[in-house]
Amino acid sequence: MPIVRTFVSLPAGIERMPMPLFVGYTALGSLVWNATLLFAGYQAGDNWQTVEQYANVFTALGLVLALVLIGRFVAIRVRARRRATAAGSGAPAEAEAAAEAVEPTGSAKSAQAAPHAEEGAPTA
Repeated sequence: MPIVRTFVSLPAGIERMPMPLFVGYTALGSLVWNATLLFAGYQAGDNWQTVEQYANVFTALGLVLALVLIGRFVAIRVRARRRATAAGSGAPAEAEAAAEAVEPTGSAKSAQAAPHAEEGAPTA
């Protein structure tokens, strides 16, 4: 899924994902995707054109899923910043922590979640 691989680094960079973890997940995802295509092509034999057609469908579905997930990510971030601004705190880190403390079902996570580091502070 070339399009997804092109843009997957953007949210990873925004969230400051550690490089070794990003590389590991990227390699694992590529391995699974390529192994699936290899297996499908091997099983199809001379009918490999059929695999190509289905691969295009799965690529399109993957792109739609990625766009939905990116849209959800952006919406959560925007809502958190608006809440912080409306509350008068003006602290995006606090708003992000509040957004992460609410699961998609609306229930609160444990209050023992680790606080976010301050902007610009080194992380270990």
